[in-house]
Amino acid sequence: MSFWNPVIINTVFWGLILKIKLFGLLSLITALVALYPPYILSMVRGEQTPPRSTWFLWLILDAIAFGSRLANGNFDALLFAYTTGTVFVAAFTIPYGKKEWTNFETACAIIVFLAIIVWAAGGRSVATICALAGITVAMLPLLVRVLRRKYESLFTWCVAPITGFLNLLDGQVITSCWIITIQLCVLLPLLYYWKWLPRKQRQLTHSS
Repeated sequence: MSFWNPVIINTVFWGLILKIKLFGLLSLITALVALYPPYILSMVRGEQTPPRSTWFLWLILDAIAFGSRLANGNFDALLFAYTTGTVFVAAFTIPYGKKEWTNFETACAIIVFLAIIVWAAGGRSVATICALAGITVAMLPLLVRVLRRKYESLFTWCVAPITGFLNLLDGQVITSCWIITIQLCVLLPLLYYWKWLPRKQRQLTHSS
């Protein structure tokens, strides 16, 4: 099934002809405006302390996935927005994030290393798959915290699947479906535990 998705921007980047379409642009704008700023503001207010290592690993993996798509002449607008937004979230986890390193994140770091090797060897499509697999593993420590009723921004995780759906309409099927699945894995427990998410739970975050 095809959707009306006109080209909005047609440009050349590093010798690559890139076409940015309507739904891709909408996913990019939605992510940069409604996804990351509220999440960062929640951190500054002390409402949540996300793992630093998770977000820094996500930054590397997002960059690898976006770079591999770009090298094939495919501008994945959402991956670009995620890479840009994660730069700021990762930076804010330095003063406001939680210090921890788990076995999950060690496994993710290994996958990151393997993805970089594959990228250097020229296997761009495989690098994308490795990066997406790493993103999934990096999500697990955060998911465990959510299952333990640690506070995460419900608004952010409600907006996240919307950006993924917009990117899916843009034709980015593999990355969008994978990312939406990951986002729902975090969102569904948050919705289930929504009664515990107001300020009383936010205060408990500091003692966790």
